[in-house]
Order: sequence, then structure tokens, then C-alpha cells
Amino acid sequence: MVYEDSFIERSSTATRRSIVETVSNAGACLMCVLRFMGVKRPSCYSSASSAHVCVDDICSNDTSQSFPKRTKRSDCVTCLGMLFDLCDDDSVASIATSVEGSGYDADTFLFSVSVPASIQIRQYSMLLHLKKHFEDVFSDKMIEDVPSVKEAWKWAVGPRIEKQLGMTFRIDGGLDVAINIIYDEDDNECKLLEKLVRLPKKNNKHWSRSAVLKILTNGNLESFESVYSCPPRMPCKSCHFGPISFLHVPLFIAGRYNKYSRKLSQTPWIVDGAKLMENSVQELICDPIKSQILADEIVFSASGREDVDVRTLGKGRPFLLHFVNPKRTKLTSDDMKTIQNMINGSTNYVAVRNLQVVTKEDTKKLKEGEEEKIKTYTALCYVEKSLSNDTVETLNTTENLEIQQKTPIRVLHRRTAAVRRKTIHSMKAVIIDDHHFKLHLKTQAGTYIKEFVHGDFGRTIPNLRTILREEVDILELDVESVELDWPPEI
Repeated sequence: MVYEDSFIERSSTATRRSIVETVSNAGACLMCVLRFMGVKRPSCYSSASSAHVCVDDICSNDTSQSFPKRTKRSDCVTCLGMLFDLCDDDSVASIATSVEGSGYDADTFLFSVSVPASIQIRQYSMLLHLKKHFEDVFSDKMIEDVPSVKEAWKWAVGPRIEKQLGMTFRIDGGLDVAINIIYDEDDNECKLLEKLVRLPKKNNKHWSRSAVLKILTNGNLESFESVYSCPPRMPCKSCHFGPISFLHVPLFIAGRYNKYSRKLSQTPWIVDGAKLMENSVQELICDPIKSQILADEIVFSASGREDVDVRTLGKGRPFLLHFVNPKRTKLTSDDMKTIQNMINGSTNYVAVRNLQVVTKEDTKKLKEGEEEKIKTYTALCYVEKSLSNDTVETLNTTENLEIQQKTPIRVLHRRTAAVRRKTIHSMKAVIIDDHHFKLHLKTQAGTYIKEFVHGDFGRTIPNLRTILREEVDILELDVESVELDWPPEI
């Protein structure tokens, strides 16, 4: 039975026929007749003929109660023609053409449908009409119990678009096709509700569906009927399509980058609206990809960051590209190699590796253990007096040194003032000459290496100056490794 689990499942045949006749005579189309019966079987809404068959079934195939197929837009007082005019073959073809011409390579899609707020009023009006005539069936039914116009529209149009385009229509589809339904008399009908409730002036200019629903659910039959007819009157204008828009689920690409320049920031360096550097790691990676993916925006993030004058060597630093509303999402391993080569061939300042598409779930690994992961560095240091072998040995045998770092003076303008406890897991000093040595460090992520070397005016304790009891400064710094096993090696 098409009415299984509907409002009328336990009603007699005579009652079902009477309800069908009442809704239909009030001016509702056959699909809306099914909705107000509480029918939730999508196949019943697949076409006008299917709806007709289902209504006949509800009436137990009594031909004397068979209802004519609707052929005019003005036939429906509850959906404003949305389930008739906007479900016909021309409408389906128009939507399919828009999807095909949008440029997205999606295999799956869904609909986001925005309907006029006044449809809620009309639906409420019809429900009150049924409560008055069939109290035993509808007394406990609320407006949200009736299958919505937008859901019925999706049931009617989705499978046909699916068949026409060869795409899969599902609730978690990759491409969101946003359908905007416009009813030119929407504001005028909604304004009638002003007689039921006083609204702030700022809310009088626009009626949202949620605002209308709140007013209706908090009202009562007598007050509503004083401002609105039950059942609703026949509309004088039809609803119609507004602009169709599209939004694809994000695409995520991960990789690792090396930075070989000491005059390159990680992200665009902008102060007071002025760009201080010509390029950045982010721009050198993202700009070559823009023409390949065609997204509205590319959001760049990385596992930590290095200073402008710090290189990132070894296997590089893990990074993630979040493509907002991408048009191209089907990327093979060969495509990724091509994009990787394109980036690497466009600059000598950065290089990327292990470029690959990852899932949204995978992206969480970029931030997992951000404070616990280990990083290794090489610092070129200057010392006023040459280091003795004993001093070098002291450094080389130091393990798991706990330090406290106040937020460095150089970043206080953009970082919260705090004291951070960090661990220097190991150090190894290699003397170059009387005044220079290289210090290889393995530290907890988030350690400020420059400040550990020179002390930052005592804001990092202990530091290399207090340990050596000598004036020490840092000349160059390289990140040698970021020990995060992500993304996977290719």
C-alpha cells in the first residue's frame, strides 16, 4: 500500500476518499494530496501520472472517485505550482543543462532547495482545514509532520536528473545544486502575519521560513483564521526558478615542501595593506595549481612554520591545500605528478614532494600531536671565545633539557604573551673555527630555537648563553626534519 505508515493508514476507505476529495476540491494538486495524506514513498512523486495512480490506490481504485490529471499551473493552492510546473520535462531539462554547463566533474549530486516562506503559511492553512473536517485523523498532526514541498520536489526531479546526466543522486552527493524558488507575492502574503505578532522593525523587511514557522506553531486556529483563509486561496501568480548555484565538497591535497630561500615567508607577508615580499611558499605552491583545479579559494596550512630567513631541508614540512568549491576533483596519480612537476619547474625557491589527494578525515593528522612531535634543526652559531673540548662534550651529552620560554619579543605583536615549557631532547656541537660552530638540535615542536641560542634578554631560561657562560648568537638556522609521518611516502 502506498499509504503504509502515512496519516491515513488506519482510516477506512470512505475516510480516505473523503480526505482526497476535500484536499483536491480545495485546489491542491495530486502531489500535494499525497503530501497531506502523509505519504512518504518517493516513487509516488516521480511524475504526475505516478501521483495519479497512487491517489487512485488510496481510494481503492474506485473509478467513481478517480481525479483528473492536472494540466494547469493554477491548480495548486499549497505548492504554488512548484510540484507541477517546476517538475515538468522542460524544467528538468533546464536544470540538467545548467549542471552540465557548470564545469564540475562530479559523479554524485544533491539538491538544496530554497522555497518561498509563504508556502509554510499555505501548508498550515490546509492542515487547519483538515483538522476541522477530520479531527480524528489530523488532530495531533503538526505542520512539520507533512512531507515538505521541497522534499517532494527532490523526489520528483532528482531521479530524472540522475538518469539524464548519468550522475548519482544521493543525500551526501559531492555537488550541491542550489535551487532557488521565487514567488513574487511572497512578502505580501507573509505580511498578513504581522496582525498576529509584533515584530521588530528590522525583521519586517524579510520573512524567513523559520520565522514564519515560529509564528504559526505559537498561534491558534481562531487567530490565524482572522487574517488568512482556510483553505488557502488560489494564487494569482506562479512561483518560478531563480538563479541556480553550485557548491562542490572540498578537495584536499597534501604533500611536503622544502624551502631553499632565506628571503621567503611561508604565507604572504602583508603589513598595513602593503605586501612586503614578492612571493611566499604558499603562493609558489598554490599559484601553479589554480588553473588546474579551478576552485573559489585555496586555503594553505602546514605543520608549523619557519621564519623568513630559515630554510626547510630534508624530507620537508607537511602541508595541506584545502580547495573551496573545486570544479576539478578527479585527479589520478599521474595528474598529481604533473602538478608536482609544474610547481617544482616554476621556482628554485621551493620544491614539493609526495603530492596526493587525501580525505577530510586524513587532514586531522596534520594537527595531531602538534606539540609532541619532534623537529631537528641545524644552527650556525657565533661565539666570542672559542669552545673548549670539555664545553663541546657538555653540550653533546645534554639530553632532555627542560626550558621555559616567554613569548619572544619579535612575535609579541601577533602571539599571546605566555610561558611555554619545551624540551631540548639532544644537542651536538661541531666546531668550524675559533668563533663559529654548528649546533644540531632535536627538540619538541614549538621550541623557539633562535631564542634558545641567544636567550632573548633572559626570556628563555636556560639558554645557550647561560649554559656556555659565553656571548653566543645565531647566524643561520635550518629545519632538517619534521618527524610527522604524513602524508604517506609515494
